[in-house]
Amino acid sequence: ADGQDALPYLNLLLSDPVIADNLAFVGFHQYFPSPEVGDVVSFVHARRPDLPVIVTEYTSFGFGDLDDGQEAHNQYGYTLDIATTLLSHYRQGVDAALYWDAIDYLQPGHDAITRWGLLEGPSRDFARRVRYYGLLQILPYLQPGTQVLADRQDGGAELQTLEVRTPDGA
Repeated sequence: ADGQDALPYLNLLLSDPVIADNLAFVGFHQYFPSPEVGDVVSFVHARRPDLPVIVTEYTSFGFGDLDDGQEAHNQYGYTLDIATTLLSHYRQGVDAALYWDAIDYLQPGHDAITRWGLLEGPSRDFARRVRYYGLLQILPYLQPGTQVLADRQDGGAELQTLEVRTPDGA
C-alpha cells in the first residue's frame, strides 16, 4: 500500500498489543513524492517512537514500460526522478527506503525481462546503468544513524536538497 492506503489499517495494527509488540518496522510502498509519507511517519512515531518506518519499494513509472522489457527512454530523467522520490521520502522522515529493484530479472506475469534494475541483467554482465551512478551520489550519506536536518530552500523549484548529519558527525 502507499501512504494514503496505509493509514486506515495502521491504527488497527498498532492498537492490537500482540501485533504492535511484535512489529520490527512499518513498511509500505510509495512510488512518488507525497506528504502522506510524513503522515504515516507521524502516526507511527506518535504511538511507537522506536518503531522504524520504511518505504519498502519506490521507483518511477514515467519513463517507459519497464515491466515489459522496454529500457527507460531518458536515463538522466529517470535517475533524477527516482532521486527526487528518495530525497522526498527522507524529508518526510522515513528511516529507510528501498529502490525497486537492484537488477533486471524475468517477471513471469509480464513474460519479459524487466528493465527496472540499477544493474542490467546477467546477459549484459550486470552493467551499471546511469541511475546506479546517480544513487551512488546520494546513498553513502543515507546510512543507518544518519539524521535528516531541517533545511530551507529559496527558489529553484526544480532543485532538490536534503541536509543530513552522518553518524560520524559530518
